[in-house]
Amino acid sequence: MQFVGREYVDVRRADEFRVDTTLNVQLEKKGFVLSGVIKTQWGEPIGDVGINAIHEGRIMGGAGGEGSGGVPGGYRIPTLPAMDYIVRALKWGYVTQERPVTMTGDTTLDFVLDRVRVSMSGAVKEAAPCAGAIPDARVEIVSGPDAGVNALSTATGYQLKNGAQAINWGKFTLRASKTGYVPAELSIEVFPPGWNCWELPALPPSPSCPSPGVQWSVYDVRQDFVLQRTNSC
Repeated sequence: MQFVGREYVDVRRADEFRVDTTLNVQLEKKGFVLSGVIKTQWGEPIGDVGINAIHEGRIMGGAGGEGSGGVPGGYRIPTLPAMDYIVRALKWGYVTQERPVTMTGDTTLDFVLDRVRVSMSGAVKEAAPCAGAIPDARVEIVSGPDAGVNALSTATGYQLKNGAQAINWGKFTLRASKTGYVPAELSIEVFPPGWNCWELPALPPSPSCPSPGVQWSVYDVRQDFVLQRTNSC
């Protein structure tokens, strides 16, 4: 027995019928497979990404970047008819990206998503019994996104930038140092803007979730440093 249709993959089955029988057949639409991998600019796979293939405003297919096919960050949209699409990748905390693709066969389309940027600034001050701001202290990102970015403090504080842009959110190790002072180093985690701090009730306050258990949406993160002199004030 054979089932044939223009829009569906042909199916052939061999069955033996002795009495009246109901036969259910599931047909798969004809089309091509769009697949790929979604990563950060550092090559880290990104999961739980919304992927849509859009044709003339109509969403023709969707899948999540959840390690499809055993590939971390992978996605797969099957049975796309041969036509032009705009493929959209979106995830909270990342800049939504859209790319055109023409399906004439099975196609691979990878994405590199940029994180939403955050501003990190603060003050560098002297520890008691000394007092006052410390100018020309070097504040740098030792590890994490934008590692190597640094800035010199002024009397009003410092601001970290990657060129003309703000920095990416993520886990950081920061260090403040200046000759004549004991360097200070700390680790922090900056969550994506709009992160729900209800999900972190057991964690102590952080720059981007200062009050666990509340909704917190922040693009400006403040982290101060206090440096101890190596000699008297």
